[in-house]
Amino acid sequence: MERKRMKKKYIVIPAAALALLGIGTGAVLANDKIKLIDDKVVIEAGTKMDLDISKYVDVPKSKLKKLKIDTSKVDTSKVGEYEMTVTYKEQVLTLKVKVTDTLAPVIEKPKKALKAKVGEEVFIEKMALSVKEASDYTLTFEDGKNMTVFDTPGKVKKKVIATDIYNNTSEIELTFKVADENAPVFEGYGTKDRTVYLENGVDLMDGVFAKDAEDGDLTDKIKVSKVDTSTLGEKEVTYTVEDSTGNVSTLTIKLTIESVLEELDQTMYATTAVSIRSTSSAEGEKLGDLSFAQEVHVTGRDKNTGWYRIEHDGGVAWVSDSYLSDSKPTVRTPSNNQQSASASQSKAAADSNCAADCNCDCGSDCDCASDCQANCVCADCDCSACEPATDCLNCDDSVTFCDCGDCWIGF
Repeated sequence: MERKRMKKKYIVIPAAALALLGIGTGAVLANDKIKLIDDKVVIEAGTKMDLDISKYVDVPKSKLKKLKIDTSKVDTSKVGEYEMTVTYKEQVLTLKVKVTDTLAPVIEKPKKALKAKVGEEVFIEKMALSVKEASDYTLTFEDGKNMTVFDTPGKVKKKVIATDIYNNTSEIELTFKVADENAPVFEGYGTKDRTVYLENGVDLMDGVFAKDAEDGDLTDKIKVSKVDTSTLGEKEVTYTVEDSTGNVSTLTIKLTIESVLEELDQTMYATTAVSIRSTSSAEGEKLGDLSFAQEVHVTGRDKNTGWYRIEHDGGVAWVSDSYLSDSKPTVRTPSNNQQSASASQSKAAADSNCAADCNCDCGSDCDCASDCQANCVCADCDCSACEPATDCLNCDDSVTFCDCGDCWIGF
């Protein structure tokens, strides 16, 4: 049985019909193109370029991520005309970017007070003013000059004007603190390098004063630098004071902080019978007595009073430095002549009613006024007062004896 061969059939649609259906190749590409909203963009100098593509190109949101923007040739810091591009696939669109400067410079108010002195030339360039401006600019005072001179002290106002190269201008009124010719002066013993004792408390203002020719006493205006006064050592202290017209004076001293107690470890001897105290002064409680030439172990010294700290009955006591010596004093026996004189005077001495620990002030009434020491001390005697004229005897050229009821003590 013979098969019949089927013929392929082709349908031909005229191009005109395709055009009517909108299926032509050109139509497909046209639908995929992007177009600019505007071919020119104007921005202010000193501002940043807006990189939001939707502001420059009319395109569906679905395509925004496929677009690229290039502003590398745009310098927004300078006035001029530049170009930027937007790329989508193989399509590149170019926009003109015009950078203009229509804003006036902005002079920022100084954070610190502006200072000057009477008769001093003040230049704007040295005022270090901060100005916000993209273009070049100049600063002048209201008279058009870059320098001014103040004639009177106090707070003085001056206008400063900023003008950029495109003739945009702005101004600001600034206040100057104009100082007179007299700066404050520091006075007092505390203005010198000094040493203080930690235990006494450290007052950095002790002995520090400030005066000004116009303002008078400015002590309460003194500012002191931060110093650690709780530790020993050499510190640097800076004092600053300012008068009403802006004159500032500074002073720096070295302050040495020490301990009032000097630690010692030595043997000393009592030069006379003397009381020992609970503190390093005569106001301390009496703890006992030292006898003449008694040996003591010294462990410290109060730098304020000079008194020595000694070991006493398992604890400590204090003795005036006037009654301790590094060397042991010697007891001298009077000569026969002195013993004879003493015997003849013993009754008078016994009647002198002296007491222990008394100090004999051998003055002009003493027979041996030229030979007696300043303090002629009677120790271990049952008497209350020595009679210089009868009790102070000259043993030889170097030793004086105080006779208090047959008590002989040599110095």
